Amino acid sequence: MAEKLCTQDLHSFYADVMQADQSQLYQWLAPIIEQNYEAYAANELELENPDYWLFYSMEAMDISLEKLDAGLVCFYLFNIVRIKKGEGIYQEAGIPHAYLRGQNIELMACSDNVIRGGLTPKYVDIPELLKVVDCREVEPQIIPAAPHDVRVFTYSTPAKDFALQIFNMNVVKRIVSKFRAQGF
Repeated sequence: MAEKLCTQDLHSFYADVMQADQSQLYQWLAPIIEQNYEAYAANELELENPDYWLFYSMEAMDISLEKLDAGLVCFYLFNIVRIKKGEGIYQEAGIPHAYLRGQNIELMACSDNVIRGGLTPKYVDIPELLKVVDCREVEPQIIPAAPHDVRVFTYSTPAKDFALQIFNMNVVKRIVSKFRAQGF
């Protein structure tokens, strides 16, 4: 797999991955699975390691070696980013992404073009995915969490048609209590 990636641009390789048949997926993934399963089973793989997510997804989605999913290969192509509670990431349209574990809020402009790229029982429209996917190398920019002493915090992104704000009710309660104590 690494040799193939070195001889192609990322979009062409991603297209090959998404269109790969079971024998090709097996050829790419079986050596990784064989080499790293014991480390996964012994809980020795870090969350930043794509091998962890390969095994985690196979286990969580009951994926066998006989029925591999192209999305499993994507762990080796995508950035794996771990964010803390309250932090965020802005993704431009067309950048493939996945939420692997935890809770999140996803905001997006009004659209009817959510296109799946694997690891789902739902339909994956590969030709349409390959038309719109943006395979530029992107360095994820983590948006910091809201400061604890701010009443209203807006996550800063380049988006013009939506925004996310957090209202810190603890700060509001302190302000109300202060006014009440002053007789207002």
